[in-house]
Amino acid sequence: MDGVKKILYMNLGIIILEGGIGTGKSTLGKSIVEYYNSKGLPSVYLPEFGDIDLLNYYISHMKEFAFSFQTIMIRERINLINKALRLIEEGKYLVVVDRGIIGDLCFAKMLHKEGYISDEQYKIYGNLATLDSITNGGGVPIRIVYLRNHVDVLLKRIKKRGIESEIKGYNNKYLEDLLSIHDALLLDPKKSSEEDDVVSKIIKHHGLSSHFSELSSVCKIVTLDYSKDFGGSIDNGGVLSNDIISQVIFKIFNI
Repeated sequence: MDGVKKILYMNLGIIILEGGIGTGKSTLGKSIVEYYNSKGLPSVYLPEFGDIDLLNYYISHMKEFAFSFQTIMIRERINLINKALRLIEEGKYLVVVDRGIIGDLCFAKMLHKEGYISDEQYKIYGNLATLDSITNGGGVPIRIVYLRNHVDVLLKRIKKRGIESEIKGYNNKYLEDLLSIHDALLLDPKKSSEEDDVVSKIIKHHGLSSHFSELSSVCKIVTLDYSKDFGGSIDNGGVLSNDIISQVIFKIFNI
């Protein structure tokens, strides 16, 4: 076993990619999985749940549909993470998930802040988000990777991928507000949990509080900056070079 493969072999588990719209999560996720598979370590990328008709309707009717949309999405996030855990149990070495529970919570929190979701609806969202649990009885290591990017870059990338409803519906303010919420929840999660009962309830219920006050090795957050960690080279639909991916993986696993 060569040196790099040995290092990868020692760092198994699940990576959950978080970040705003157009940050390059899918490009990073696919690149990481391709790199692991090239080393003979079977790995899987699980894309974010997406239904284009559902997305188009949400963006076009955000005020009326925000609550319903978020209740659909949070259940899909939980299902996807549990699928990732099952794949690890079945022998997959690494599973990369495109957006998880914390990312969904960022959207719900922003929509609540903007008045698209009422106080009562936000509370119900928290209840629905805790009906099911992440079944991580085996203590599979989970790394939450926050991929951060500048709003002007996000707007360019959204335009480039060409989804009409996104181009029309996601403006500078929407993306700035979403970035602010991501920063608050992922860069200072303890404070966010203390200030928001719904955040605290969801995080604790799903066993993600280990990166808050009770630190452990099970779940950790790693922040990647687009310009610093990728040299601005990440792009829609492409695959990152092995050199960049190896550096990113080493940072994710603190090697």
